[in-house]
Amino acid sequence: MTESNKNLIKIDEKDIEKHYTTAMNLINRFNYSNKDSASDSSASSFSMTSSLSNNTLVELNKSILNVTPNDALASESQHKVIHALRRALSVSTAINEQYTNFSGLSDLEEKIKRNQYLTDEEKTRRSEMSKTLTIIGTHVIASYIVHALGAHTTTSNIEAQTYTIDVSSNLNALYSMLNGLNENVKNQAKSDEVLINVVVDYFEKVISNNQRHVEGLKHLSAYESNTFFIEKDKFEVHGFDKISKNATKKVQMKRVEPHEVVGNAIAKQHCLKIVKKLLCYDFERKMNPFVEIGGFPFTILGDGKPGTGKTTLIQMTSTLLSDYCERLGLPYYYENFSTDNISEYQGKSAQNAKAFINNVMNPDCLGFGTIDDIDQIAGKRGDSKSSAGQQEVTAVLMESFAGAKTIVRGNCIFGMFTNHAENMDPALRQRAITRFLIDGPKTKEDFADLFYILSKNKTEIPYGDNEPLSTQEIQTAVQESYEQHNKPQEPQLLEVYEATVKQLGHEFESFEDVAIYCDNVLSVYPDFSGRSVANIASSALGRASDADLPEEWFEERSVFIDKSYEEKLEMIKSYVKKLEISLILQEFNAYMDSEFRSKNKSDNEEVNERVRQARLNEKASLLLQKEREAENNQ
Repeated sequence: MTESNKNLIKIDEKDIEKHYTTAMNLINRFNYSNKDSASDSSASSFSMTSSLSNNTLVELNKSILNVTPNDALASESQHKVIHALRRALSVSTAINEQYTNFSGLSDLEEKIKRNQYLTDEEKTRRSEMSKTLTIIGTHVIASYIVHALGAHTTTSNIEAQTYTIDVSSNLNALYSMLNGLNENVKNQAKSDEVLINVVVDYFEKVISNNQRHVEGLKHLSAYESNTFFIEKDKFEVHGFDKISKNATKKVQMKRVEPHEVVGNAIAKQHCLKIVKKLLCYDFERKMNPFVEIGGFPFTILGDGKPGTGKTTLIQMTSTLLSDYCERLGLPYYYENFSTDNISEYQGKSAQNAKAFINNVMNPDCLGFGTIDDIDQIAGKRGDSKSSAGQQEVTAVLMESFAGAKTIVRGNCIFGMFTNHAENMDPALRQRAITRFLIDGPKTKEDFADLFYILSKNKTEIPYGDNEPLSTQEIQTAVQESYEQHNKPQEPQLLEVYEATVKQLGHEFESFEDVAIYCDNVLSVYPDFSGRSVANIASSALGRASDADLPEEWFEERSVFIDKSYEEKLEMIKSYVKKLEISLILQEFNAYMDSEFRSKNKSDNEEVNERVRQARLNEKASLLLQKEREAENNQ
């Protein structure tokens, strides 16, 4: 029936298609008896915003076709909805069968069929498993619909009404859920465009409301320890994670062109390179050739002083991705995780962080997820100043960026940006594969260009002797910026570097030479680890694979995007450079400069805090002494 690979369960098509007839019969018609009053909220924890009659003949297929009553044939949109519903019901049944077998519920049901006695313990277990099965079934149906139809939604102000779902049994949940959908289609869907919007919105609300039942469920391991995968639809179910719409999201963000980013040559170079690397993702294979080649920058960290251009770089990167994807017809999703996602309720911040990760990692679109001011969002573990919500976010990000279940497909990149990298949890900071310092404008040309851009052509003040923005071309600045990392910038690391060169008696030539450098760094920086080496190596590979891919590849789909994975891989390989020792050293120094910079700032802050606390203690002691002297003199 299935093919198992560790936690991956692939559902065979025949195990889905065998349920088509039953599913279609249900979509055509069924009798629904709503025993509970519409205003009785005790029937379910779901909210109720509309009332239903007690006995209803639900003809969902007919309601969908009646969206265009003057046309006897189903429109393309109606066909998509009906097909998705039939498929969703069948997929849900197939996954429920998997849970029934894995959990042992099937054995208990078999005993009942044979009229065998169930012990009290078995009766309790059967009841608990049946409840879990109901919530799983509801989640899978709703998730599949959002997955299948999400890409076809449009911007709309119409929202689906929310109806009570009776979770007392799997069948009751199914009937009440489809009945609520039927009412929405009849009352809200006045056109094909609105039909899909209403259907997707309805099931998104079902997913959200269904989460309320998850807490307290028992016997979940048979479901949550597995990932269920439908090859034909590229549909994955991971526990009760929320599925995001596979829609190209038109990002509402200030447009920033590359030449408008002043200074920050290396940071700008990185951002431009990752845009083209993302575009190489193969939607059929669900893999990016750059992951196979090595050096795909799954996580990046940009740190620098306030006002040096972090937000501008985010806007530039998103502008480029959005423009490319719109031109090539590729789905693109952008999301920023902000302090608004930190909740005072236990577990809610972690839930928000997981939703953010899942939205961006959706394998059916290109994703760009940013966490601006991450030092304010993800707290240090064990730090009394960090809230519980912040530490929840830290745990989720660490697990998602480099955890046992992390799968890097090369369809998304997460960017962490901060003014104070020293305030990040060190383990989270070390999960950033690629790092760059965002130092903003530094030369007189940079500052002149900044004035020129900010004046917005509303002045007649002459620029000067040079051409405006001429020095912001990346090729003229980036090589010099990289060469700055031939030697470390941080004094303590520079001492280690120079001592290593002296110890070797020559410049770096081999991996063993670099290993001696690592050993010397470890003696002054105990947090240096295998992960540090992996990140440095990955970043160096990324530099080697930072090929200047031809712009023509991304002008028309037929030139590159529509090629097979193997063809894309060979085309890219022809542009990839060999890994040189100079690249490894530059990335080593850039990475460790960032670590030492953060460590030194953190140490200075701790020293200052201890000095402040010592002074407070001294003042308190003097005040206490004066009070005691005053008491003795009375």
